[in-house]
Amino acid sequence: MNAIYSKLQLLIFCSSLTVTGFVLASGGSSGGGGYGGLSSEPVKRKTPRELAIQNYNQGLKLRDKAWAFLKKAGAESNEKRQARLETKATKQFKKAVKRFRTAVKHEPVFYQAHGSLGYALRKLGDYDNAIAAYNEALRLHPDYSEAIEYRAEAYLSVGSFNETREAYLKLMNIDRPRADELMQVIQDWLQQNHPGIDPTAKTEFENWATERLTLSLQTLDLTGAAPRDWQAN
Repeated sequence: MNAIYSKLQLLIFCSSLTVTGFVLASGGSSGGGGYGGLSSEPVKRKTPRELAIQNYNQGLKLRDKAWAFLKKAGAESNEKRQARLETKATKQFKKAVKRFRTAVKHEPVFYQAHGSLGYALRKLGDYDNAIAAYNEALRLHPDYSEAIEYRAEAYLSVGSFNETREAYLKLMNIDRPRADELMQVIQDWLQQNHPGIDPTAKTEFENWATERLTLSLQTLDLTGAAPRDWQAN
């Protein structure tokens, strides 16, 4: 009788091992983690280039959100609500800066990311670092017309008129629509008040811009080309 009982216990024990083995092999778990989460497959790590692209795309999304807030702010008549929207835009640009910096850290030759970093910094009013970022983008890709134009806008903001002129003339040779866009920005800037800018230098620059605008319009009449319409500067 004892022998029969011992055999029965052994059979039950072996059966429980079989069931437990099946549960573990199939990844079963009670929800507390345990052995069910283990996997023999190696985790695939992203390459530096993949990480750079991922952060760059995330930065672009944040930039687009900032644009949306600025667009709403521009249409807002209430000053307090307008200020809140502008603050939200600033936060998005700051987040974008972090993403773009991470992108170029993983892929230092990613010239588009350097350019986008310059754009976000310029929108934050950090012109020196914006120009440095644009410089790096153009070191990697000298004819990157987007960076040439936006760097010129940063130069314009700090009253670096010679650099702004050079950028415009280069764009006239390699990307006429961008040159027209820059000239429009220049004309808008000249209509505003800039207390920290040397008035004599500004007047001289304004005369130059007027001459160039007249010349460009004459050229436009001859070619029939139309300036490019950009979403944001």
